[in-house]
Amino acid sequence: MIRFKDGVPFENLHPRITDEVFPLLERLYSELGVDCWITATSNGQHKPKSLHFANPCRAIDVRTRNLPRESDKTTIRAKLAHMLGSDYDVLYENPGGPNQHLHIELDIKEPRK
Repeated sequence: MIRFKDGVPFENLHPRITDEVFPLLERLYSELGVDCWITATSNGQHKPKSLHFANPCRAIDVRTRNLPRESDKTTIRAKLAHMLGSDYDVLYENPGGPNQHLHIELDIKEPRK
């Protein structure tokens, strides 16, 4: 199940995030028997040009501390990156730290000319 941390806005998410990312997150987290928590969208502290602040929002942060093993975190990151393809960046940020999370952003690359 996809859940939102209290205070995290979800109204202005890019449709590709909700249509492409959320179903994969729900499936991968449910396989491990845990809920998927979105901890940041356009809220929180991020770099000034972060895609968290795009309109519509093109970046989300996802809780990882509720995953049972460190290998689950890196495996989910790798699977998401593979399944979502080159339009997305999927990072595991602050591994082992108090703010560990997956950062997923829709970052459409311009075709090479």
